[in-house]
Amino acid sequence: MKALKRLLTNKYYRWATLEKIKLRFLSLPIVKQIVTWYHTYKIYKKIQGMDQWEQYVEVKKMENGSKRFCFVAALIRLEVCIMAEGEKEEMFEQAKLDVLNNEEINEPYLKEFKKWVESITSSEKDYSKIQEQINSYTSKTN
Repeated sequence: MKALKRLLTNKYYRWATLEKIKLRFLSLPIVKQIVTWYHTYKIYKKIQGMDQWEQYVEVKKMENGSKRFCFVAALIRLEVCIMAEGEKEEMFEQAKLDVLNNEEINEPYLKEFKKWVESITSSEKDYSKIQEQINSYTSKTN
């Protein structure tokens, strides 16, 4: 029942749920190969006319976008665990560990946020700081 409530009230939970479904579909063996070939071809076509430096910059952009996506996904998992109000202690600890192990958390402007994440427990009820971080990252990507 709580999952349904979260699905209906939180846009980030809906997004994460849809991503989970999409990832399960994309992890099917044949679909996975087709998607890999398609994206490889798209990247090849995109960087075909570029010199080496432009290719390097483009690959770094993709890499940074991937890192940002992983950090936002970890933040959303942590937010959902806090919203669950201590239902699954091990899921909370794993989500917290995922956020703390991500490279993005070591950025200087996230120093205070990192301290807060390190100090929270599964009984935490306020997830507004996480929402602020998610909003700041999603507004950068749009």
